[in-house]
Amino acid sequence: QALGRGFQWAAARSALLTASQVVPYAHAKKTLQPLLGHEGISLHLLASLVAGVVTCTVTAPVDVMKTRVMSAASSQKSVGVGTLLRQEGFMFFFKGWLANYVRIGPQTLFIFVFYEQARRGVVSL
Repeated sequence: QALGRGFQWAAARSALLTASQVVPYAHAKKTLQPLLGHEGISLHLLASLVAGVVTCTVTAPVDVMKTRVMSAASSQKSVGVGTLLRQEGFMFFFKGWLANYVRIGPQTLFIFVFYEQARRGVVSL
C-alpha cells in the first residue's frame, strides 16, 4: 500500500512533463525564428527557456499533490484537490515553483540544445 501511494500523481506528472516540454519548445522555436532571423544556438536557448517555464507551470499543481500524498502518514486520510483549493487557495498549487524551475529550466535547456546539436550532426552526415 505505502509503496504505491501517490503513483497516480507521479504518472500524471510524468506525462504532463513530457508533453509540456516538447510542444511548447516546438511552438516557441517556430514563433521566435522569424524574430531572430536564423536558426542557431540563441534560438534553441530561448525556446528551451520558454518550454521550461511552461513545463514548471503545468506540472506544479500535480507535483504539489504528488508530494502531499507521498509524504502523508499512512493513517492520514488523503485530502482532495477541491478541499485543498478551498482551504489553502489557488496559489497553494504553485508552492516551490521557483525551486522547481531552478531544476527543470537547465534540464530542459540542455535536453533541447543537445537534441538540436545532435540533429544537426545527423543531418549533415
